[in-house]
Amino acid sequence: MAGGPPRRAPPVARGLRRLRRALRRVVQSRERNAARRLRDGVPLRLLLRGGFGEEMGWRGYALPHLLERYSTTAAALVVGVGWAVWHLPLFFVQGTRQSGPFAVYLLGVVGLSVVLAWLYVRAKGSVLLVAVFHAQWNVFDSGVLFALSGESPLLAPAASAAVVWAAALLLVALDGETMRSSRPGTAPPGRGSPAE
Repeated sequence: MAGGPPRRAPPVARGLRRLRRALRRVVQSRERNAARRLRDGVPLRLLLRGGFGEEMGWRGYALPHLLERYSTTAAALVVGVGWAVWHLPLFFVQGTRQSGPFAVYLLGVVGLSVVLAWLYVRAKGSVLLVAVFHAQWNVFDSGVLFALSGESPLLAPAASAAVVWAAALLLVALDGETMRSSRPGTAPPGRGSPAE
C-alpha cells in the first residue's frame, strides 16, 4: 500500500493546526502593528503633545534671553503670558483640551511657567528635564484633575491653577535666591553665561 493516496490528518488535528496558524498570524500582526505604532506614533506624540516642542521655544530660547535682563520670576511671568496667548486660538476650536474661561487658563499657565522656570534654572538649563515635567503635568492635569471635575467644567482648570500657584508661591518663598536673581547662570552661550 505504499503507492496509495496520502493519509490525511484527523479533523481535530487539522483544526488545531489551522487554529495555531491563525493565532500565529494574529500575534505576528499585532507585533508588527505594535512596533509600527511605537516607531511612528509614540515618539512624535511625546514630542508634540508632551511639551518638548513647546519647551524648546519657551524655556530653551525665550527664557534664557529674558533672564539676561529680568529676574527668574519676572522672566517666567512674561513667558507664561506669551505661552497662554499662544494657546488662545485653541479655545475657539471644538474638541481641544483648552476649555473653560481663558482667564483661568491664563492663571494656570502663568503659574506653571513659574514652576518650570525654577526647574530650568535649578537644573542648569536642562530643557529635557523641563519637557519631561511638562509632559507629566499634562498627564496629571488632563487625567486626574479633569476626572475629579465631573460635571463642572470650571473645577478642573481652577484646581489646576490653584495647584500650580501653590507650588509657584512656595518656590518663590523658599528659594528666593533663585527666583529673584537677575543672572541665575543660564544665559545663552556667548551672552554672559558662566560657561564662557
